[in-house]
Amino acid sequence: MNNPVKLLLLVILIMGLLCSCSTISRKPISIASQKTREFLEQARKEELKQNYIDAMSIYSDAESNSILANELDLQLISLQGKARISYIHADSLAYAATLESMKQLVTDVRPDLFYRVIQINYWSAFYAKDYALIISKAPDVSQLPLNVRIEILSYLIQAKAQLNLGTSDDQALMKKALKRYYVRLNRKLVIQPELLSNAYYSLAYAYASESGYDEALKMLSKAIALDKGYDLYVQLADDFALAGKCELKRNNAIKAKAYLSLALQIYNETGQKNDIKAIETLIYDISRKK
Repeated sequence: MNNPVKLLLLVILIMGLLCSCSTISRKPISIASQKTREFLEQARKEELKQNYIDAMSIYSDAESNSILANELDLQLISLQGKARISYIHADSLAYAATLESMKQLVTDVRPDLFYRVIQINYWSAFYAKDYALIISKAPDVSQLPLNVRIEILSYLIQAKAQLNLGTSDDQALMKKALKRYYVRLNRKLVIQPELLSNAYYSLAYAYASESGYDEALKMLSKAIALDKGYDLYVQLADDFALAGKCELKRNNAIKAKAYLSLALQIYNETGQKNDIKAIETLIYDISRKK
């Protein structure tokens, strides 16, 4: 094997075999699966814009495609979207039926995906502001996939802050999870802006509840950058509202009024009812004190 020509041929042969093996081992993404992912992305965008009728229709398309693609996880995500919209519209029968379908699918086919049911249960409890339920039913987040862990911690941190309970342990878990998320983000070049924005907002909310306004504003600056960059307007309004309250506590009346006014504009534009009266009162009080 000292012949350099033979050695070169052997190397080429081995490389060819390795390339062919790696090609064979790849699992191609089906057209139906890709279409499902596109539908889910589009549906979530419409949902965040509060275009619920369009979002529900697209989630239904995503569900149909996920069945064709034999992608149960994508089917569950589609059902999550339909469940959220049913809950927002106070359609308890549709919500219960969708949740039951999710439970049945998980129980019969993929028990390892039960965290998808946990996600929607936590979302609905948070939407209903049932903070005690969120805390009492808190799962072991270390056993959840990273993105689900961040979402559940966001709910848990805000729920505890609302009830004036300590959040230091949960904050530490969140920061650790975010650090791991960014490591994976650098590898995959995929981002979930809503997830990250909510995470930073929850940390900001916890800091603010403990009078850590400087740290809260640091977290809010990250949330604002994400929400601005990805047109997440409803979340952006919440960021501005909390930032305004933090600046008010820091006796920065000018900045406080600017943030609160931006929040009020977005709430009015999007039809949100969140804290509008309270924000109007704060702006009025600031103006009166000048």
